[in-house]
This record gives sequence, C-alpha cells and structure tokens, in this order.
Amino acid sequence: MNVLIPNQFPILRLGKLIQYILIDGSNFRQTFKQHIRQNLQIMKKYIVISIKIISTLVITGAIGLELWNIYATYNHIDIPNILHPVFWIERIAVISHVIEGIIAAYFAASRNKMPARYGIYTFFVGTVGLLELFNKYGIDKDGIDKDIIRKYLTKQI
Repeated sequence: MNVLIPNQFPILRLGKLIQYILIDGSNFRQTFKQHIRQNLQIMKKYIVISIKIISTLVITGAIGLELWNIYATYNHIDIPNILHPVFWIERIAVISHVIEGIIAAYFAASRNKMPARYGIYTFFVGTVGLLELFNKYGIDKDGIDKDIIRKYLTKQI
C-alpha cells in the first residue's frame, strides 16, 4: 500500500518554495536576476551569430537576384510579374545595408578600425555590425561580452 507523505504533494513543495522566497526573498531575487542575466548573455551570442549568418546569406542572395534581373533585362528575357515585389524588397534591403556600411566606414576610424574593411563587414551583417562598432548592449566582435561569460564559466557571479 502506498501512503503519501505530505512532502510528496506538489502543492506543499510549492508552498515551501514560496516560504523560502518570502523568508529570504532578497537573496533569491538577486540570484534569480543574475541567473537570468547570464542566460540572456549566452543566448545573445547565438542570436547574434545567427543574425550574422542569415543576413550575409540574404544580402548575397539579393545581390545575385539583382544581377540576374540586370542580365535578364539586358538580354530581353521575360521576368515573371510575381517577382517584381521581390526585386523591390531586395533593393530596399541592399540600400539600407549600403547606408549602414557607409555609416560604419565613417565611424570606424574613430574606433581604431579599418574603415573600408569594417564598412564591407557591416554591409553584409547589417545592424549587428553597427552595434558591434558602437559596442551597444554588450556586443563585441564575437557577439558577446566576454567578461560575463568568463565569470559565468568560473561561477564568480
């Protein structure tokens, strides 16, 4: 016969957790905030890397699509009408990335970076390149604040 011990009731375990939070709430909240902050920093790295890869592929595809459009127009090849909105979307994306690349090249020298190289890099990765250049939101060239990761891995936080 299985007799339920009061600690086996989930509601009682939840009650103990709530009691712990109420008794030592400030320490729990601080630890919880640090844990969330560390996990967000780690997730930010993977998000930034994914954005860089996807952006580079999409901009390269947009350039290829525009070159195909120029080739088709030059050789009098008919282009399906359904692709015309796609051409306008890719043109807007390429123009916005060109503007971002120009901004990055302009400000790169003041950040001790090579302007042409960083402009081309930002053209392909987009806004992430500008965020890295201005070091916003703890993003560096590798996509994450290394001090946070170092502290997390050595459990100093």
